[in-house]
Amino acid sequence: MSKQIAVKGLEVSYGSVEAVKGIDLDVENGEIVTLIGANGAGKTSTLQAILGLERVKAGRVEYLGETITNQPTHRLVRRGLALVPEGRHVFPRLSVNDNLSLGAYTRSISKAELQRLKEKVFLLFPRLLERKQQMAGTLSGGEQQMLAIGRAMMLSPKVLLLDEPSMGLAPIVVKSIFQTLKRINEEEKLTILLVEQNAKMALGLAGRGYVMENGKIVLQGSTDILAHDPGVMKAYLGL
Repeated sequence: MSKQIAVKGLEVSYGSVEAVKGIDLDVENGEIVTLIGANGAGKTSTLQAILGLERVKAGRVEYLGETITNQPTHRLVRRGLALVPEGRHVFPRLSVNDNLSLGAYTRSISKAELQRLKEKVFLLFPRLLERKQQMAGTLSGGEQQMLAIGRAMMLSPKVLLLDEPSMGLAPIVVKSIFQTLKRINEEEKLTILLVEQNAKMALGLAGRGYVMENGKIVLQGSTDILAHDPGVMKAYLGL
């Protein structure tokens, strides 16, 4: 397997506050890798640094074997990195259909290709087809999360970065969305890096994981091993 993403010695700071303190992580082609930890551990800062949304103070980020540290976000999106942000951030006054169209705005594609991509999204999330002309702001939280993922899929990404996709959603909705993410990974061979506080769901979906505390990686390995680690069980699984 080849590395899609490699993070080496990454440091991110906000003024005098060190959010990420020299971490290493990598994601192989076709893998689902999760980064779990408590709120404020540095998980979101790590994702944003990978995509150029936060400035890297030290260390480097590699994508497909090339250093991309602090490159402009729009350039990285065009190259196949897609983010589903925390809080979803759909365009509330635009329809589901228009939100999906905007997901492909960085790409020069035909109307036929645009429609083909939308049809793939609607196959993944049939609820969005039912809500196609509905304003995104009137959707439920779960439907908005489906739309945020669908919008990212309009880029035909090589790597999908997800930031807290379960946040604020009912367990049955979370289960459905995670099942769809597994389907995307298997059918599209899409590489996924998942940041998630819901450790049980994240460890059930991913093949490998990293545990982050206070800006540092404190554990890593297969999710089977992490799920049975006494510290993880106590701190994140409530066991």
